[in-house]
Amino acid sequence: MAAAWQYGSFVDGGSTPPWGLVAYASWGRRVCARLIDAWLPLLPALLILILFGESLKTIPVLFVLAAMGFRFWNVIRQGQCGQTIGKQVMHIRLRTVAADGPPGVGLSIRRSIWHFLDSWSSFLGYLWPLWDEQGQTFADKLVGTIVVDSSADDK
Repeated sequence: MAAAWQYGSFVDGGSTPPWGLVAYASWGRRVCARLIDAWLPLLPALLILILFGESLKTIPVLFVLAAMGFRFWNVIRQGQCGQTIGKQVMHIRLRTVAADGPPGVGLSIRRSIWHFLDSWSSFLGYLWPLWDEQGQTFADKLVGTIVVDSSADDK
């Protein structure tokens, strides 16, 4: 009988999702993926700054709009295929615990909102994977997701 998922852990006390053994993504790879996702929107703003010079006073506005648009698109992409651009580069993937598949757009958006709220708690939830058996953040526990190594899937 498969283990049931309840509030961040399996009812039978194990750490294996009901759909089988997984290799959880390391915290370092998750941080690198997040940094890629955070800094990628800077590239267009820097390109515009280089091309048109410092006389443009709209660079901060362009950067904020580009960053917000990219972040929203990346969250939708993560819901559909389980990967942001950063996760794809780092060969990791977001999965639901209940089924081996991407979380869907709604769950991905809820996870992002929880991560945003988590940043107000001294980022403790972001550090939680360092000692959590399933390598989950608080947001992952609340929405029932895990981040797994997808190196074998990507080949």
